[in-house]
Amino acid sequence: MNVNSPKVSIIVPVYNVEKYLHRCVDSILLQTFTDFELLLIDDGSTDKSVDICDKYALKDSRIRVFHKKNGGVSSARNLGIKKSSGVYILFVDSDDYLSPSHLNNYIKYIGNYEIVYQGYCVFMEYSHNSEHVFTVSEKSANNKDCMIDVLSDLLEVGNIFGFTWSKMFHAEIIRKNNILFKEDISIREDEIFTFEYCHYIKSIKVLQSATYHYQQSDNSLMRRKYFCPEELLKVINYSYTTAIQITHNKRFCKIIEDYYAKGLDWIFNMLYSPSKLLKRKERLKFLRIMEDWNLNHPESVCSLSISVEVADCLNFFIYPLRVLKKYIKILLWKLH
Repeated sequence: MNVNSPKVSIIVPVYNVEKYLHRCVDSILLQTFTDFELLLIDDGSTDKSVDICDKYALKDSRIRVFHKKNGGVSSARNLGIKKSSGVYILFVDSDDYLSPSHLNNYIKYIGNYEIVYQGYCVFMEYSHNSEHVFTVSEKSANNKDCMIDVLSDLLEVGNIFGFTWSKMFHAEIIRKNNILFKEDISIREDEIFTFEYCHYIKSIKVLQSATYHYQQSDNSLMRRKYFCPEELLKVINYSYTTAIQITHNKRFCKIIEDYYAKGLDWIFNMLYSPSKLLKRKERLKFLRIMEDWNLNHPESVCSLSISVEVADCLNFFIYPLRVLKKYIKILLWKLH
């Protein structure tokens, strides 16, 4: 690392966000902590985002812009990691924004811990611009066992663990262990990245502050109607197998199992929901994918213990009624 390297590399993937980009970049430039570089990764934008990025780079020497073909948020973040030169790495989404003290809150602790968490605020554009704050009580750990306890607490809360933009990372740990975002998936990729990172660390700090403002709008990826059960299953199993490699701690493993069982439960809700009911052929296709997962991934969080045809019939008639839900779950998959 060059002695003149900035303390923090802020990586911002950019794709067609001309409406929000000024607010995002301005909030970064207004940080009370100023020793940073800002990497704007244009992921093939077709709107004015390209020009906005270039104009900012001309105004501030801390800003570097990289233009690439569209490849998704993971490929953009990965390019940012490769081009970064900071001691620490922070991710920011281009439609979100930061409070002025955001960076400084991290800097106070990141030198003594390998990862630092903060809470966040969800700004809901579609709901009268209301904002909800998500935080947990302040925690810290300086050994592996205690860190696992803190991670377990975060997972139990459920809405603060995985997002990469709610934490600061050590760049050297990422580079040394070649930790990158999975470019073949488009959902929960930040959760997998976080699990991989936690595999190599033993200290953590959680702050109660909430200085990251997450924009949720009508066209938010989190609210899109697109539903691909095959990809969801792939992500759940990838995350699960990555997570359980961190430790054999019984509480942590049980929380992980419950965490991903809820994900599978959500998938089945979507498969058999009256509003999104798929054709039987499509449902059978997905159940067979689950069956293949069981054969090829014995450590998987899910496995069918009955034929897909029987499973589909049981779910079609019983699951929508929410009757004997627990027992159907046992028939459809088992937790290891």
